[in-house]
Amino acid sequence: MLILVRLIWTVCLIYPKKNNKRDQITGLLTYSGDIFIQFIEGPKRSIDQLMYRLRGDLRHRDLIVLSEGEGHVRLLPDWDMELVSAYEAHHLLRDALRESDRYSTVIALSRLLAKLQPEFYRDPE
Repeated sequence: MLILVRLIWTVCLIYPKKNNKRDQITGLLTYSGDIFIQFIEGPKRSIDQLMYRLRGDLRHRDLIVLSEGEGHVRLLPDWDMELVSAYEAHHLLRDALRESDRYSTVIALSRLLAKLQPEFYRDPE
């Protein structure tokens, strides 16, 4: 079943990957349960246009922007929009977090990690 889901998502990403390449957008897509997490980077105008399209697409609901900013070094410069497992995304984001020296990037990556695998980031009770 997991292979079928991955195949479906790979096919679904063909058109967005083409657009992302044209618009100089890079990033990753992953999911955990019924939560999808997309980390995107690119020129502000391209990101704004992408977000406009996503908000108008009925398949995308409850969009939450965890962080936005300008002038940073891309974390995934060669990824046109890769589908990765939650495990892979967790490790990629943790590596990026360790290498980041910008406060806003650290906060954004921490939020992504907490959304991706909340059991690792809950406050002890």
